[in-house]
Amino acid sequence: MHFVASTGTVLCLLSCAASTLAAPETFSYFKPRALVNVNTTQFGTFIEGTGVDAAGRAYAVNFGANTERNILGRINPETGAQRKFFVDADKATAFNGIRFLCDNEKDGQKESRVQVLLAADQLNKRVLKLVRDDAVVTRSVFCSDPAMLQGLPNDLAVDYKNKRFYLSGQAYNEKTVPADGEVWLCDKNGKATKISDETSILGRTNGIEVSLDSKTLYVSEAVNENFNPVSNKIISFKIKPDGTIDKASRKVFFDFAEDKSQNVDVDGMRIDTEGNLFATRNGNGEVVVLSPAGKLVRKIKLVSTNAPTNLEFAGPQGTDVVVVGRCGNADYGTGVGCLETFKSPNPGRAFTELVRTSKEKCAFL
Repeated sequence: MHFVASTGTVLCLLSCAASTLAAPETFSYFKPRALVNVNTTQFGTFIEGTGVDAAGRAYAVNFGANTERNILGRINPETGAQRKFFVDADKATAFNGIRFLCDNEKDGQKESRVQVLLAADQLNKRVLKLVRDDAVVTRSVFCSDPAMLQGLPNDLAVDYKNKRFYLSGQAYNEKTVPADGEVWLCDKNGKATKISDETSILGRTNGIEVSLDSKTLYVSEAVNENFNPVSNKIISFKIKPDGTIDKASRKVFFDFAEDKSQNVDVDGMRIDTEGNLFATRNGNGEVVVLSPAGKLVRKIKLVSTNAPTNLEFAGPQGTDVVVVGRCGNADYGTGVGCLETFKSPNPGRAFTELVRTSKEKCAFL
């Protein structure tokens, strides 16, 4: 198995015991607990995200009432404490995916920081860039194109090595056709380019992630019949030197028909430092873990949401996986947002990258 603990993490403080997906119980890995429940939540039904900063704090969208999709909230992944982080003055903004690019010490002062994050605006075909210099937040449109599919960007992935960004989105129609999903590339200057077509993407696209070596793009692909999902797969593409995808390299990384759950949508996806892909299954209250070889190695049954929308590795060591979604069995557009968490043997790639660069000058400014 590929799911092993990385050296140098908190795991080595625990005698560097070997950890695998087959026997993780020694440290109570993969056991979800409610972090924010229906009675304590300050998030609405459109809760999504999920982001993390270098301190391991988690971030999600739709802080406040269900209509307030222009507000980001911050969560302590250990205590569940919640607070408002950013309010976009444009009330038409509908935040969805969030990714931090930098969280850096300012002038060598640990408590004085510069944070840079991207937030997908799902209804307005744009990605917003937020730069927080201590308490002052500067907001700008980083990447947009009127030709984007309505509903894109839904989520985004970061190629930290090459400073590139990948966007996914979907049109949820009665009967899915290839035009219902798209993948776009935004370069470091914010230039947007559509990199998929109807021969490379054959269904709705949602979750998206980049491999550890920046050579592979993973994207979920789903197909509807009569408004109901009948197929869900994760597709992989080789990434060419210019950041576009090699369409001929299209490969089914995992087909959920293998475990007979093809009628459950894949939503958010994140990768850990060993290359394992974690994906939320929106409709059956699960997170699944896929090995770098595309093998389904674990299913994690959640305790507070049947509709998990996204996840991220947070906490002081980056090993607290925070999952967000509508509480209980609430239908889309109803109810409120819940958060839960479980321990993972390995930290997430995003957290690790932010910590690694936290004393440097932000390369994304």
